[in-house]
Amino acid sequence: ASRFPDASAEAFAEWQDQTRTKLWAWLMGGGRPEPVDPAPACEKVDETDAFDLYQLTYRARTDRTPSALLSLPKGIDHPAPLILALHGHEAAWGGADPGAFTPGHNDDFCHHFASRGYAVLQPPTLDHTLQDPDWTLLGEWSWDAIAALYAVEDRPEIDMGRAAAMG
Repeated sequence: ASRFPDASAEAFAEWQDQTRTKLWAWLMGGGRPEPVDPAPACEKVDETDAFDLYQLTYRARTDRTPSALLSLPKGIDHPAPLILALHGHEAAWGGADPGAFTPGHNDDFCHHFASRGYAVLQPPTLDHTLQDPDWTLLGEWSWDAIAALYAVEDRPEIDMGRAAAMG
């Protein structure tokens, strides 16, 4: 039932809508939440020759303000592609881990891409206390990541048309 149809673009779009509706219901207490104004705030916390590292705070829900890390490349004259860095770099209790932006870290793929001209967004995941009893933990992680994308979508340094997720 989760396999998408190969028949046509229209059949795929219909399958995609139905599957998203099911996922929202399973993960997030019944339906897709309404996005809130993320009210992002960025503070520079580190820099290298290749990129600046920022702590990004943003609203994921009206009562929830996660903190992510965002690297922006130096020395390029065009918007950078974005890597949404999920998992494998987590600090305790849902904090983002700046160590992943240093070479030699267990999961230094954030550093790898940040030092090669990509913007890298590391939202908080894992080691996280469930905030809403109607949601699943995976639903909260997913929504925090989606809300992080909303928080950076208008940044002129980032090309949201060239975005990928990994981790």
